[in-house]
Amino acid sequence: MEDALKVSSMKDGVETLEGTFEVSDLVLSKAYFGLECIYTTSRTKDFLFDNIFIDTMIPYDLTPPLVRLDRVDDNQLRLDFSESLDYTQLSKDNFQFSSGISITGINFEQPHFIDLSFEPSLKPFVPHELHLQNIKDEAGNVLDTLLLIRYRPLKTASPGDLLISEIYDDPNPSNGIPDVEYLELYVAESLDSAIDLGNLSLQIGTQNHPLPPSIAEPGQYIILCHQDQEEIMSIYGLTLGIPDKSRLVNSGNQITLKKQDDNELLHQVFYNDSWYEDDQKSEGGWS
Repeated sequence: MEDALKVSSMKDGVETLEGTFEVSDLVLSKAYFGLECIYTTSRTKDFLFDNIFIDTMIPYDLTPPLVRLDRVDDNQLRLDFSESLDYTQLSKDNFQFSSGISITGINFEQPHFIDLSFEPSLKPFVPHELHLQNIKDEAGNVLDTLLLIRYRPLKTASPGDLLISEIYDDPNPSNGIPDVEYLELYVAESLDSAIDLGNLSLQIGTQNHPLPPSIAEPGQYIILCHQDQEEIMSIYGLTLGIPDKSRLVNSGNQITLKKQDDNELLHQVFYNDSWYEDDQKSEGGWS
């Protein structure tokens, strides 16, 4: 019989069926399976087990699901869970914002994803706490956690949105910071959207350097250096490493920030060491 446990006895070559148990009737509350034998000392050699087969057992799950924020808009967000949930026990009451924002709708038709709608809209760049409570996976494990939600509207850069704000072309001798050439960009604080840097390029002299994908918020500074020094400079803030094939010439050079798709000029600087107006600083170690 399929999906059943059969117990038989054998005596003088004759097999006698003692009973069967449907698998669906078994209560598997442990991570293992076993048989218990009750017998008298005179029957210790009168039985044996053979052809025991156990199939379609679900691994015992003791771990709550993990969750991450997949995307967020001003009045919608999507959560991505590491495993399927018990959707019969879910409602919008399982999700609570702590900042006066109400969940107005929930959609969990797609596996592992939950879409939430809410009002009023999230304020840009302001952290909002989202409490997830009593969310169960299919094994009954409960997830209670807190997510920090930040909505960052994006725009493509326009002239004046980004400025080349600092040039460190001669790091030697050092005045306390790493011996690393770098540039610094500044995002205008007056913007109401973040800037996607992935479509921008930096031209130093005649060498063009596409910027790696990253998001910069209003009022933020971005450090640009060679990719080998990115980790060293990251202690000072958002740092992007580029595979630089050119150097920041000490005596002066032209630096241009532009869009990659249409070459629109965003900002341009032609710097010169005469800007220091100080013989000692022009010897190195000052931006």
